Amino acid sequence: MLGQATPLRASTGCKPGHRLAYTLIVSFAVLSEAEVRVRVSASPAVELDAALAGLPSTHLSDDAAWASHSLLFTELRSRNTSRALPHFYVLGAAKAGSTDLYAHICEHPRVDCSGPKERRVWTAYLKHVHQAYRHPSSLQRVLPALIHQLTQPVEAPRSVFGDATPEYLNGWLMDDNWDRSRFASAWRQNTTVVRACLPHVIKLAHPQGVPLIAILREPVQRSWSHYRYIFGDIMHQHPSEADFDALVHAELRSYLLCERDHGLRCAFGLANGYSHATRYAAGSGKLGLHVGMYAAHLQVWRSYHGELVLPLCFDDLISKPAAVLQRVYRHLGLVTKDARVAHQATQWQPRNPTTAGTGLAMLNRTADQLHAFYAPHNNMLRWLMPKMGVAACGWALPQPVQRARC
Repeated sequence: MLGQATPLRASTGCKPGHRLAYTLIVSFAVLSEAEVRVRVSASPAVELDAALAGLPSTHLSDDAAWASHSLLFTELRSRNTSRALPHFYVLGAAKAGSTDLYAHICEHPRVDCSGPKERRVWTAYLKHVHQAYRHPSSLQRVLPALIHQLTQPVEAPRSVFGDATPEYLNGWLMDDNWDRSRFASAWRQNTTVVRACLPHVIKLAHPQGVPLIAILREPVQRSWSHYRYIFGDIMHQHPSEADFDALVHAELRSYLLCERDHGLRCAFGLANGYSHATRYAAGSGKLGLHVGMYAAHLQVWRSYHGELVLPLCFDDLISKPAAVLQRVYRHLGLVTKDARVAHQATQWQPRNPTTAGTGLAMLNRTADQLHAFYAPHNNMLRWLMPKMGVAACGWALPQPVQRARC
């Protein structure tokens, strides 16, 4: 219980971009009766670009980006040429159908899925990079093994393989702070080190370009599923509406404080949770609040990879899997006349469903808080997806405003 606290309000004195495209006012004096008001900006493009422009890593040239990861690119150049990098990446999001999508992609006769679905190499590499100030030699020791894990021999006819690690969408840093377990009091302001972010690194690692796919689920339901999956299916505890409600209140307040002080970098690279409730409890990260801030993540990927980034809607994968899969095949350069593949995808079958707490429903007030928080992000996503050649997801369209209920 956080108890009494000063209401957190947007301030016109904040640094540019720190409040994104909205004013979110949350009163924590009585947490059970929090009231939320959201003002959605009429210019999401300007607000999103302004927020991202304040992040130094987005301004690096290719040469500077290469220099900031010189050990990595030197090792990549010297690797065994018989082993190839992935031919595509499914970026996530977590609990949004990435396992199902990857399984469908594997049905194509040219795709080799003998390796792991989630290689997790890029995020593991970045974690070593950001810890190297404490252990300078550790990165050089682990790099050969990481690159070996990322690559694999490729032989015809199954000549294509991919990496579907959900953390790639947003699990990387915009600064030199990896584990924010103490970020509220000890954010390390290292202005001398500016490293390229993961989208820039992957662009340089794949100079010929690499197809990228992101699958997006309505963020409130995704968060609820994420919580039940981590807390119930993974930790084998008993998820509850009240526990989720308490986490949401704590995480929203802590995130808004982080964003107020540090800007949009708070939406990237979170290893644990924002609040004490998720940082120190077992199963930290069981809410995944930042995962649903899709527009910010996609805009950064798009800025480096352009049309190679294909965003998809989770609801479309459920309702019309064959059509979605055919679009994915075209995006991956895997157009096929094999009718068997399309026929197999006519029925959606979840491969990694959340089973814990299936009879539960989040409290109305919890849903109201989350809908209010994600509304401006959805507004930006509604503008962004058509720019990327796809229709905006239905849940990103304007929704009727409702009063918070207890």
